[in-house]
Amino acid sequence: MRKLLHYCLFLVPLTISCTAGYESSHTPYEDEAVRRTVSLPSRSKAIQAEPVSYRIYLDNSYSMNGYFKGQTQFLSTINKLVTEMSNYADDSRSSCKLFYINNGINYYGKTGQDRIDLFLSKINNFFGAGHKGNRGVTDLKDVLNQVIDSVSRNAVSVVITDAVPSPGLDGQAASTYMDILQNSLYKAVYSKLAECDFSTIVIKCNSDFNGTYINQLNKGVPYSGKKRPYYILVMGNDEGAKKVAGLLKSASGFQASYALSNTKRNRIKSKVLVGSEYDLAGNATSLKIRRHEEGAAEMRVRLLLDLKEVAAADDYLMNPDNYVVSPAGAKLFISKVDNNGDPANRGYTHKMTVITSNMAAGQDIHVSLKYEMPQWVIESSTEQDIELAEEEYEQKTLGLQYVINGLQEGYKNRRMIDSYFSLNVDVTN
Repeated sequence: MRKLLHYCLFLVPLTISCTAGYESSHTPYEDEAVRRTVSLPSRSKAIQAEPVSYRIYLDNSYSMNGYFKGQTQFLSTINKLVTEMSNYADDSRSSCKLFYINNGINYYGKTGQDRIDLFLSKINNFFGAGHKGNRGVTDLKDVLNQVIDSVSRNAVSVVITDAVPSPGLDGQAASTYMDILQNSLYKAVYSKLAECDFSTIVIKCNSDFNGTYINQLNKGVPYSGKKRPYYILVMGNDEGAKKVAGLLKSASGFQASYALSNTKRNRIKSKVLVGSEYDLAGNATSLKIRRHEEGAAEMRVRLLLDLKEVAAADDYLMNPDNYVVSPAGAKLFISKVDNNGDPANRGYTHKMTVITSNMAAGQDIHVSLKYEMPQWVIESSTEQDIELAEEEYEQKTLGLQYVINGLQEGYKNRRMIDSYFSLNVDVTN
């Protein structure tokens, strides 16, 4: 998060059993006059029967200014997010608190009707000189560690930040900091998972940007009237994290997502559909087939799968490159099921077809969904931002891969598995 970098990371930690949030010991700043009128949607019921503590953390370092100038997609998303999370807390026991972050975490106030109206009304003026903290530096390592540490039962946190890992360091020192950041996040997640079983969902969006980009040498690059990406991270129990992330997936500018979960490998519901090259060798859900003796050399095995409990994001599930298939050379195709059509499809979310012409006698068909970083994260990350092409400013974030890899390794090493799910089709001749 460096002085004027232009990415945000929405960190929504929904929590399950630990400590409370971090509040500044200073009193909140005085409210400014309302600059425009905001109409809030009707309030909905809290998403859980028990009291829930919602926390929204907004980065107010200089790098964020460009998202707040004009009617940007970023502003539209924040408006929706703050309003809906405040609605979730609309009962006498739950609460929704606002924080802003720069070189520390500072308490703004609760989002009661009097506070949320003011917050949304003056969101373009949120970066006034009277706000606390050092806006020139944000230590991503310390901020994310504090938010992860605050994961607790019935607490939901949202962090909105540019996700650039630079606490005021110059030049090549930033690369060393990235390694430190990655290791720190790995340790934080790994340790917290021993106490709290929580999921994390990373979402990439983009928005209009009108401001200045600050590179790793802390030099400003004028950048206005174009797009910049920002990122949203959701942490919490699996159901709660998906519920909050659902608000963001319909937001303007949504591009991709990546889900991490501490649940064990999923046991998914599946069944084999009748094929022309084989017969069912038992119940369809047993995944056993008998190959026709005089069948074609090529086999097409069709499966119905229920993947709604798999923590992976939808775009990850739909990418054939994320699956490991055997026999070697087999092709995989996956599509969503239309549950309004064939009654046989009901209860299933996806249809998968495996095509192979390399089946040895006695060999089965095996499919697994890899548990690894999606390609969009790699493509969105850069090791340096001193000499970026103009089009790269619209997609790249300095050190993003270090942030995501640190979180991912914490989950992978705690779970000790390498796939979301696997299935085996027993083939007999």
